[in-house]
Amino acid sequence: MYTKLSIPERLKDLRVVDKHLTLEQLAEQTGLSKSALGKYEADDYKDISPFAIATLMDMLQLEEAEYNLIKFPQRGVCLYKCGNERYLLEVHAPAYKEKLFGTAGGR
Repeated sequence: MYTKLSIPERLKDLRVVDKHLTLEQLAEQTGLSKSALGKYEADDYKDISPFAIATLMDMLQLEEAEYNLIKFPQRGVCLYKCGNERYLLEVHAPAYKEKLFGTAGGR
């Protein structure tokens, strides 16, 4: 089943699952306020500053391509995690299989 995480969900997933950090710990390590980080994870990320984006990318060890994949998801492209490594994958299916899958994106 295909599940697309929103930016706030992915940020929280990176913080909790990948880094095992609380909001307080991430705030302490990044210098960003706990309330701002909480807002970014609560779907209020529209006003996130370029400084905050760069700081979070650095702290969470996100490559620019990974951040862009989270921000602008694309059909056939995914971020795959194996242990501590993350891989950017492109999935190509033959035309006949694309017809079988349809265009609903797993919905």
